[in-house]
Amino acid sequence: MKKVFFISLLSLTFSTIIAQDLKMGLFLSPSINSINTNDFSSDKKKIGFNYGYAIEYSFTENHSIESGFEISKKSGEIDNINYKSHYLTFPAYIKMKSRQFGYFTYFAKTGPSIAIKLRDNVESSINQNFGDAKNLMILMNVALGAEYSLKQETSLIAELYIKNGITQGWKDNGDRSYETFLFNQFGISLGFLF
Repeated sequence: MKKVFFISLLSLTFSTIIAQDLKMGLFLSPSINSINTNDFSSDKKKIGFNYGYAIEYSFTENHSIESGFEISKKSGEIDNINYKSHYLTFPAYIKMKSRQFGYFTYFAKTGPSIAIKLRDNVESSINQNFGDAKNLMILMNVALGAEYSLKQETSLIAELYIKNGITQGWKDNGDRSYETFLFNQFGISLGFLF
């Protein structure tokens, strides 16, 4: 009985310590999407929209780990062929923060993310086999931003980000194939943590 009580007390203490350094929140993120191929001249950019849930755990005063999930629309146009795909993305960031200046804290974060395909679509006037988006993709992310502290533990966040594909985003097919096909995004993310 003493062992059960001791383990319960230790678990409660540990979870309380972790909960004090844990923040969660939601974000919305308009973006400009493009596709990197071996033929850069024909690429056209498209507007996209991402949203998701973030979890941040601070392990020092100025460093934290951030993760969560994001629904991400990736798209682009090549030679009047509009490629669209939706992914469920799981990031793993290292976040580096400045000390607080008034109500503001500035940060930079970077890390990879894994994207799992939800659906894809191709729009074209040509009747041709365009293949499918890859089921799994890896991206590299970099972001710079600011956090505005509200009352208690709540804060507003705004960041500029770049998300570059580092693995092929589209499957090769017999009618049309690319040596390189990478989805890229540039955008702004707005949200809150509490």
